[in-house]
Amino acid sequence: MENFERVYSSPEFRVILRQTIIWTVVSLSLRIFIGFSAALMMDSGMKGKTFFRISTLIPWVLPSIVAANTWRWVYNPDFGLINMFMRQFIPEFGVVWIRDYALGAVIASYVWTGFPFIMLMIMAGLQGIPQDYKEAAMIDGANSVQLFWHIILPNLKSILMIITVLELITGFNAFDLIFTMTGGGPGTQSTILGILIYNLAFVNRDFGRASAASVILLAIVILFFLVYAPITAAGNRRKEKRGAL
Repeated sequence: MENFERVYSSPEFRVILRQTIIWTVVSLSLRIFIGFSAALMMDSGMKGKTFFRISTLIPWVLPSIVAANTWRWVYNPDFGLINMFMRQFIPEFGVVWIRDYALGAVIASYVWTGFPFIMLMIMAGLQGIPQDYKEAAMIDGANSVQLFWHIILPNLKSILMIITVLELITGFNAFDLIFTMTGGGPGTQSTILGILIYNLAFVNRDFGRASAASVILLAIVILFFLVYAPITAAGNRRKEKRGAL
């Protein structure tokens, strides 16, 4: 209990917990938005769909270490892709992304590596929507916006709920990409709970506080799982009812 008190009473822990929540919520929102948009584009019968699908899957199949080092090169202040491009218009441009915008930089990298999974999940859901529903709505005069709100979105509700819970768990458990890109720095600007636990245990050798912080993280993940399990069960029951009909 003393270790829990030491962890919770630390101002550093409160800042890092807030950053973990920001990291998780922002990356979740962006991943779902980009993944949903990409899935809708491919479901619409766009030209070059095969090439687009393959190119969007590349970030997902790359190992986290490879993706992290690729983004470190992209963010490099001297010869990185972003700064070299910006110097074409602003010669004195020299933002050090990993220093000045550390949390935002790693969020962008994390979103890039993860949105293809959401895209695949939503594509599977879109293919499961009966074409008769869409055709009937279009015959009744529904436009594309009405088709999305009244046909597509309600049929994807259970999948979106599952994706949300899984991504929340993944976000709170994130470690490798941040550790490789910034190590949680500079200072604690990009430190989340996983990085904090590592630093407490293997840098500071404070295994008591590290264990207490690990239990806190475990409790958060279990809480999300307790939400995930009923949603999954409810989705399975709905599928069984549709099959029976």
